[in-house]
Amino acid sequence: MVIEDPTRAALDRAVEAIGNKTGREIELHSVPANQDIEARKVAFGHALAVLTYLEDHGVTLPMQIVQDPLPGMTPTVDTVDIEVRRSIPSASR
Repeated sequence: MVIEDPTRAALDRAVEAIGNKTGREIELHSVPANQDIEARKVAFGHALAVLTYLEDHGVTLPMQIVQDPLPGMTPTVDTVDIEVRRSIPSASR
């Protein structure tokens, strides 16, 4: 998948802002404009391309792709939203 120049510029800004802060993790919200299976596959491919771009540009934080919009968002076009949040430490036993 080819990432176009405007998107690449936005991802470069995201890489700079994210850095590799300890105690953080990234969720890539892959959201198709509609919910049919083919649209979901395409949206997942977009999110995978973003994940690869972030990794190729030095982001080493844990990342996962989820196929749900960010809370309060109702996209009308295919989107990949990047959410950086605090890692939840696993409970010690």
